[in-house]
Amino acid sequence: MCNGVVDCENSGDEDPMNCYQNRLDFVDGDIRLYCCDGCETFVGWADMCNSIRDCPNGDDENRTLCTLFSNVMQEMFGSPQGTCEGFKCSNFNQCVSLYAECDTLPHCIDKSDEQSCHSKVKSPEDIFVGQWFENFNEITQDADKFEEFKTHIYKDSGFDRVKGENPPDWYGFMTYSNQPDNSDLEDVLKLTKEDIKHYGHQAQDLILQCSFNGAECNHSDFLQFEDERYGNCFSFHKDENLGTSRIGSKYGLKLTLFVEQNEYISIYGHAAGIRVTITPPNSSVGIYPVEEGITVRPGATTTIGLKKTLVVRKPHPYGNCTTGTSQGDLDKVFNGRSYSVLGCQKACVQRHILKYCGCVDTVELDYPRCRLLNKTEDMCKQLMYYFHREDLLACKCPQSCTVTEYSTRLSTALWPSDSYLNKLVRTIRAVNPKTKNINDKTAVSENLVSLEVFFEEINYEKIEERPEYDAIKLVSDIGGTLGLYVGLSLITLFEGLEFLYNLMKAAFGRA
Repeated sequence: MCNGVVDCENSGDEDPMNCYQNRLDFVDGDIRLYCCDGCETFVGWADMCNSIRDCPNGDDENRTLCTLFSNVMQEMFGSPQGTCEGFKCSNFNQCVSLYAECDTLPHCIDKSDEQSCHSKVKSPEDIFVGQWFENFNEITQDADKFEEFKTHIYKDSGFDRVKGENPPDWYGFMTYSNQPDNSDLEDVLKLTKEDIKHYGHQAQDLILQCSFNGAECNHSDFLQFEDERYGNCFSFHKDENLGTSRIGSKYGLKLTLFVEQNEYISIYGHAAGIRVTITPPNSSVGIYPVEEGITVRPGATTTIGLKKTLVVRKPHPYGNCTTGTSQGDLDKVFNGRSYSVLGCQKACVQRHILKYCGCVDTVELDYPRCRLLNKTEDMCKQLMYYFHREDLLACKCPQSCTVTEYSTRLSTALWPSDSYLNKLVRTIRAVNPKTKNINDKTAVSENLVSLEVFFEEINYEKIEERPEYDAIKLVSDIGGTLGLYVGLSLITLFEGLEFLYNLMKAAFGRA
């Protein structure tokens, strides 16, 4: 049977359906042909019927088998319903992902997705052609600045062979990334605020334990906002009437936080920990954890001692600080936030990127995001950041007239101690079922953070500008000067009259 010699009158012993079909198998997306009945040697579909013998007995190139194989493929990958939105293979009516074409891995049964790839490689696009800088002459006409940007500042992404960005061609991006830590891929993923809110760490999972001023609190005492780098962020916003009037960690904010390292994404999770930013209480000031934050590591208890400083500046005519809650570029871009110099500068840059590039580089605005694969947009975005560093964008961002600042002093200690470990594990498991795998010191040191924030001193330092020469002093000095001059004038007048009297007296006396 199945030996190439017909023994049955109906040829059933050599029927290809009986001899070969039971040796075709579909495993993990690959069609395999086992070279003989019961043997473990097999050939994948990519090596079948390609005029090269891979099976010792040559069955992978058997004409009868190849006809059967073609029929099986036709049956498995029959004509797709509707139009193929990806790449349509040459045979078997197979449709694969559009990004599968020329990615060095065959996805089509007939390998047609990897044919003629050399002729399809795009030549790198030259964006510095002609008078490319004319569109930016409104900002500056300094030819040296444009030449410096072109020669030393601009960085080509090197993603010319990446096929798409929406959705991302991740295989292509990973293949052509030119940074060892893939940091050049951080701008690939462009999530909306809703995406971040939905997929980011949730407050009830992050905040396992909370106390403030000796009283218990929970995740509902935090306000959520979204940051494009750190995802979901949470601002402690306890009842505005509740504060602390004592110093020390016992009367500050104490937190046990769960970083959930198992949910990190490799290229977007280089470091594990918590980013902490200190802002005035009950304030709508913008929070910028990338520029102003402190990183707290897991496996330790970190204490942050605070000292408050209040800075009060004088507005016009003594200085150019602003008293508004929002002003200028900040109001145009981040509407509703209190004024800050950093927020105003970031808004100014985004306004220029939108004006000259037609896109934005922030999740905060409902405009198209600048595309990494669009070299014109990417170059323009880099140019705007360069202009900002060179102070060429003329951003009007004066200091705020009233600023509350906090100086911080950090200290850390190993946490938890061996004696506290078991109690901690039992407690957090009762709070959050996701911590069920946190059962030893290693897991705790990789996933849990202990944080304490408190005032070191209740008194605060106030730095206030006061006019050295105010209106009252001016009026007083004018009055004093006038008085002096008036007094001198009256004495001189009487002296003049006396002189005239004496002169007339002398003249008439002689007569």
